[in-house]
Amino acid sequence: MTDVIRPNGASLQTIDTGTAYGRKRNRFDPLLTEVGPGTPMGELFRRYWHPIAVSADTNSDVPTRIRMLGEDLVLFRDKEGRPGLMVEHCCHRGTSLFYGRIEQDGIRCPYHGWKYDTEGHCLDQACEKDGGKVRHSIRQPWYPVRERYGVIWAYMGPPEKKPALPRWELLENPAEGEQFSYMYPSFGYGPKDALDFNWLQSFENTLDPMHAVWLHIAHSEENFFGGEPKYTPDMDTHRYIEHTSWSETAKGLRYEQIFPLGGGKGMYYSVENIMPNVSFIPNLPNPPNEHNTVNKIQWHVPVDDTHFKIFVIMRTGLNIRFPISEILKYTGLHKGKLWSDSSPEDLQRCPGDYETQSTQGSIAVHDDEHLVASDKGVVMTRRKLTSLINDVAAGKDPLNVSYDENADAWKTVAYAYIKPMP
Repeated sequence: MTDVIRPNGASLQTIDTGTAYGRKRNRFDPLLTEVGPGTPMGELFRRYWHPIAVSADTNSDVPTRIRMLGEDLVLFRDKEGRPGLMVEHCCHRGTSLFYGRIEQDGIRCPYHGWKYDTEGHCLDQACEKDGGKVRHSIRQPWYPVRERYGVIWAYMGPPEKKPALPRWELLENPAEGEQFSYMYPSFGYGPKDALDFNWLQSFENTLDPMHAVWLHIAHSEENFFGGEPKYTPDMDTHRYIEHTSWSETAKGLRYEQIFPLGGGKGMYYSVENIMPNVSFIPNLPNPPNEHNTVNKIQWHVPVDDTHFKIFVIMRTGLNIRFPISEILKYTGLHKGKLWSDSSPEDLQRCPGDYETQSTQGSIAVHDDEHLVASDKGVVMTRRKLTSLINDVAAGKDPLNVSYDENADAWKTVAYAYIKPMP
């Protein structure tokens, strides 16, 4: 506040300063958040393969709606078992193929019986003589799909730039008793399918280790660990940044952090992000003192500008000490309740990733932010994505695009283990 004398000579009066009145209406950074066709980030995303569905969930009975990168699509499997992905609305009169009938060699529109194969070729126009004399000149817009690791992947970019579908070392050669499990959107976000905020808020959060120090330990410790919040006025949460470093990897970015545990030991923890939207986040060591290898990969897949999915492939089996049945419990616990059973007040007392990221807004207002030293991972993520966008705009292949179908499987440098501190 400040003291002023009014122009009319009225008595001294205290005027508030720094109020919200008249503040500039800022906005988000469209370069990093808008993902529709023709947008810079949308064009970057369209240079990669993305997971869109679990193979076992896609049958030959009925189609599935898929909304991705701002486009409305339909995924189906013809009676021969071949998957197909195409624009939802029939190129005849615009009816949704979500209501189409799946046949031996394709999908047939319910309105006038036009049939398309998995690559959009028009095979038949049921109401036209001889099946339609011009049917061979018509093509329903479609996208390439492939299956691997029990997942259907889609490529939505320029055909001449279609890369090889990457292989992942973590998912190769499962041993006897192992299997792949799938989650979307992932633990920590509640029982939601498409999360109702921008993809970047989640992806950059994975390179923000300080949120774990505060949100998941000091503020809402029971959210992940089942205990009471640990914060006390003399808790040196700021000291954790002294044990944290960020760096670039061959395929993206990572951070490394040491949690002092007492007794001369520390938990050594590292997360890696592979550009543009893949994260390796290790489970916590379980049991203590044993190295805990990463057993899951997660993709942050934009649905549109204000929705996204986290698609997780997890390698599970008898040798995984933190089974998926346990992980699925950690969806925002408060007093033993699941996220889905928690009241608004429960979530106020024990907020998690969904509460903190979604309330940044459907798209965070970046102009209003005040980034500081502990936000280094966020800054690095945004700069790296911007550099990849610029590469695409300049006609270059962005990072992690390869055309070699025989390339080695991709590895990660992420880890979690407990050992003596130096």
